[in-house]
Amino acid sequence: MGDEGSELKDDNIDVKIPVTKKTDFKTGVIFLAISVFVIIEASKMPKQMPGVDFGPGILPFWLGVVLAIFSLLLIGQSFQVKNSMHSIIKRDEIIGVGSLFIVLGLYIALMDVLGFGIDTFILVALLARRLGHYALWKCLLLGAITGTLTVYLFRVLLNLPLPIGLLGF
Repeated sequence: MGDEGSELKDDNIDVKIPVTKKTDFKTGVIFLAISVFVIIEASKMPKQMPGVDFGPGILPFWLGVVLAIFSLLLIGQSFQVKNSMHSIIKRDEIIGVGSLFIVLGLYIALMDVLGFGIDTFILVALLARRLGHYALWKCLLLGAITGTLTVYLFRVLLNLPLPIGLLGF
């Protein structure tokens, strides 16, 4: 009876997803096709621009090459792996990623209200607390340093306009 109760109270529930040779192979082939498409389209772009040694086609071309290499590795790996059920997604991880997106959404939404410096201070402090599990004073110090340095870098040194907000920071 004690075992049944402990199974129901487990907060770290795993989602079992079948990982098979077919799945890896099909995924590899799809990404290989995408990479070939990217390489072909990138080769249609100019290789050089006047006054510059590279053009707009360089980055997409090499991204396509890297994607093709990873696709071929996945296809090759599909022949070596046995069919199995892996616990890929955990409930705690889903909650963590969801809370990260919520925090980033709030960061963007509050940028004009609070200003870049204060908003960055809050973001860094929250992320350091959530991801790093540091003491609160360390998170606040890290947020203050990051907020101050980024405002100084962008507003003063690079002379870029940043949202100021209610408090002027």
